[in-house]
Amino acid sequence: MKKTLIHLADLVHDYISKGPFVFPLNIGYISAHTYSIFGDSVEIRLFKKII
Repeated sequence: MKKTLIHLADLVHDYISKGPFVFPLNIGYISAHTYSIFGDSVEIRLFKKII
């Protein structure tokens, strides 16, 4: 069976300064919860900054 690919991004405005946005904890929680429900049938990729 083919895995469902999910992209999660933590997009914050960092044009003024880098700020306290060091670790994308919010999408990490979503990823962990999704894995606990769907297991190995999903593949999740986390992105912090769009280049």
